[in-house]
Amino acid sequence: MYSPWLWSEKQGEGPAQEPADSPYAQHPADDPFRKVKPGGPGPDNQFALAVCDRGAPALQAPRNEVGDDTFFALLKGWPAEHAGRDRSGHPGHDHG
Repeated sequence: MYSPWLWSEKQGEGPAQEPADSPYAQHPADDPFRKVKPGGPGPDNQFALAVCDRGAPALQAPRNEVGDDTFFALLKGWPAEHAGRDRSGHPGHDHG
């Protein structure tokens, strides 16, 4: 869901931060929505709204922290730098 936000921002329809704020504005701090951990939701919540709606804001947060130049350089460079590796950094398995 993050790329549509970037596209809308580029088209002058408002900053990507606006939709990033939306899930949090709609759910108070004690709402069960906030209890689901997007990075480890468990089998029952794998496709829960809380997981789907909070993934894109998780990308917006580091963009806010490091700025656009660094953030977009990371987005472009990370896949090339880590190609063929799993998330631990080890060479991945060839499933071909």
